[in-house]
Amino acid sequence: MGMTPKTAAQWALIAKLNAEGKTDTEIARLVGLNRCYVQRVRSRRLGLPVAAGVREAQRRVGLGQGVRGRGWAKILAGRQGRRREAAASGWPQGLLLTETRILDALALHGPMTRKEIADAIGLPWTNSINVFHAGNAPGGNYLRHLVKTGLVVRLCPIAGVVRGVVWVFSLSFDALDYRNKEAADART
Repeated sequence: MGMTPKTAAQWALIAKLNAEGKTDTEIARLVGLNRCYVQRVRSRRLGLPVAAGVREAQRRVGLGQGVRGRGWAKILAGRQGRRREAAASGWPQGLLLTETRILDALALHGPMTRKEIADAIGLPWTNSINVFHAGNAPGGNYLRHLVKTGLVVRLCPIAGVVRGVVWVFSLSFDALDYRNKEAADART
């Protein structure tokens, strides 16, 4: 099976940008392709190494900050910022940022379905409960973790169009009391 002209042109552009020192992520953005596809084509199909200088720069940045790579510094800084944002929102300590956003959405809009919560916090809806799946949340699911902690309650089901039953979620009285107590403490 031969290559199409479009594929050949994309591969040539990937090779050219790689030679210019661009990373796979930068190439993917410029060409309009998936980063994994660019990496696969560059390494397996074209047999090209990571762009000259990129590996060394990643190593230098990682060594200077005591972490393994450039991405780890961003991850660590992001976690600290998310913890500060979660603490500033007035919810209990130790919640993840997405969990505090779910609580904020429920506090602002009242009872909501999973789809409405996802829309309110900006998660893309996949018509599945897995939209709240998280490898870093205890139990692997943001919403399930909030229900287990008692901050969110699952109310009565409503008739759904697609799957039969759609559950409605709301803040628990404990969550409302906690938030009101935190607000009162902040005022004094």
